[in-house]
Amino acid sequence: MKTISDVVMSDTAGRTGLFVTGTDTGVGKTWVAATLTRLLVQRGLLVRPRKPVESGCP
Repeated sequence: MKTISDVVMSDTAGRTGLFVTGTDTGVGKTWVAATLTRLLVQRGLLVRPRKPVESGCP
């Protein structure tokens, strides 16, 4: 299994998006996405995080 650091340190050339998914609420998707965002910004990348779908919204 890859760690967050493995993903961030891998070659990001040519990637235009990254999706964080999970099986349920409260499993840490937001924490993982925020950590990835912080680490990628530290590498000098332009990051535009979005949360396009929220559970329970009408």
